[in-house]
Amino acid sequence: MIRVFGCRRFHRLASEREDRQLTSREAKFFETHRSRCADCGLYDTQAHQALDVLRGAAFTEVELTPMFDERVIRKFRAQKVKESLRYWSPALAGAMIACVAIFATLAMVSRPDQLKQANLPGGSASRFHEKSAFPSFELSAMPRFVR
Repeated sequence: MIRVFGCRRFHRLASEREDRQLTSREAKFFETHRSRCADCGLYDTQAHQALDVLRGAAFTEVELTPMFDERVIRKFRAQKVKESLRYWSPALAGAMIACVAIFATLAMVSRPDQLKQANLPGGSASRFHEKSAFPSFELSAMPRFVR
């Protein structure tokens, strides 16, 4: 397949030719390119044949079953329900509960030292000593250049 310069423009013009009349400049490019590029010539022929088939099918009579309208309306309503928040709310609630459970588990596992203190044997209790927020500074511990 050898692509000739302008194939993309040809494809665009082939589509637009069905909707409107091409200008003389566009028509000249279209015909010149179609004669030089075999792939685009084949593309134009196949596209034109496909449109002829579609146009022919558009005017054929189609017999509808009596329940056709009801089925279409039912499918439309089902699609609208699936797009609504009410349809997805149970799944969202379950996902939120699962997230809370995971975060609670991670919080308990990340602090095992506090869990062990709470479960001391024999009913004895111990006090948890927190470090002071502001450590005390002793002048003797300071380096000389700071004094």
